[in-house]
Amino acid sequence: MSKDKTPDLLAQVLARTEANIVKKRSGSGKNTYLDRFVGALTDEEGNPTEPKTRTQIIAEMSLAIVQEKAEERGTPFQLTESGDGEDDLLLAEVNKKCKNQVASAIANNQNSTSISFNENYKDKWKVNKHDVGKISLEKLT
Repeated sequence: MSKDKTPDLLAQVLARTEANIVKKRSGSGKNTYLDRFVGALTDEEGNPTEPKTRTQIIAEMSLAIVQEKAEERGTPFQLTESGDGEDDLLLAEVNKKCKNQVASAIANNQNSTSISFNENYKDKWKVNKHDVGKISLEKLT
């Protein structure tokens, strides 16, 4: 996962992500959603970051995916004020997918989309849920 994020674009994506997922209450490339989840909660050296909200994690994952899709089509990713442009709709769709995958990654269930069960991550990371609604990873090895 590329850590090259422009602060302004990330702020825009975070705001739009919050609008897309919070109000409703309801893979791309080689990286899996679980890889992206771990990437959002680790720094460039692979160490855990400060705890983040689900919305922050979803925004970071979504930004990486939509930027890849924009690169594939050969045009820059751009959000519109009206919220109904091609990239706005793409972001909403990606947000929904990421929201479900983040919930699954955090869940302590027996499927490969959960950190606690996935072969690549179960012996490396533990998900910590903080009382302020934030999530972080704890290195096990």
